[in-house]
Amino acid sequence: MEGILASLKEGLSFGSGDAVIGVNPVEDNVENFSRVMNAIAEFRDRHEIPTQTCVLAHVTTQMQAIQRGVPVDLVFQSIAGTESANEGFGITANMLSEAHDMAIKNGAAAGPNLMYFETGQGSEVSLDCHEGVDEMTLEARCYGLARRFKPFMLNNVPVLSVLKPSIQARKLSALILKTCSWARCMACQWGSPLAIRTT
Repeated sequence: MEGILASLKEGLSFGSGDAVIGVNPVEDNVENFSRVMNAIAEFRDRHEIPTQTCVLAHVTTQMQAIQRGVPVDLVFQSIAGTESANEGFGITANMLSEAHDMAIKNGAAAGPNLMYFETGQGSEVSLDCHEGVDEMTLEARCYGLARRFKPFMLNNVPVLSVLKPSIQARKLSALILKTCSWARCMACQWGSPLAIRTT
């Protein structure tokens, strides 16, 4: 936990974390989730930081934690633009509805925006679950699914595999502008933590 809290302090020193402090856990189980969530929530409360906390585990892990009384502000989940891709992530729309209801009834935040979604633009293609639909349409479908739950935040994480940095920069800029426009059209709060892979 010391390393996580040290990174948290460093990020806050740069002004990050004003919307949410999120931790991507190494282990996705309810025990580890509870340990990390309790630690960052206690840190936030002790220092009176006006933000929310989130541990980016699978939605079912977070639901178990809520049932155990762990203080969950935002429920996180990666989503995709086809039902089969979402099933590949181990989720359904009904499962997200159940998690949303749990957050409303037993979550730690007042709301009303209690969900945090992430899209991996192109994950449907990676999972071979695109059903012949283009990536732009699939991404828009992700935003439509997210909007159903009035999320606090929707992040887009494009993973680009291109050879030339100049092409990568142009594609990345276009991608960010498109996704920002989609989010605005869908009335979703949007952010973009970028995971870029070059080959």
